[in-house]
Amino acid sequence: MARLERLDGGEAGTGEDGPPWYLAEIRAKSLDWLPSVIAALDCEVRIERPDELRVRVSAAAARLLSAADDGQRPIGW
Repeated sequence: MARLERLDGGEAGTGEDGPPWYLAEIRAKSLDWLPSVIAALDCEVRIERPDELRVRVSAAAARLLSAADDGQRPIGW
């Protein structure tokens, strides 16, 4: 189950010049599928909670960066 709420301009993450921000509240038994959905959104995202989702998204991002690495980037990039 999910709930989507548009945030007003005065709330964190919104700006007058940029697109509006939305708060998505998702209730799921498993977090396994969420990192791929977040990656596919093609927009800026901020994960507020849970910490376990942040860890899973970070791990997925590291795997994607590794897969895209052509060996030409300097270490620490």
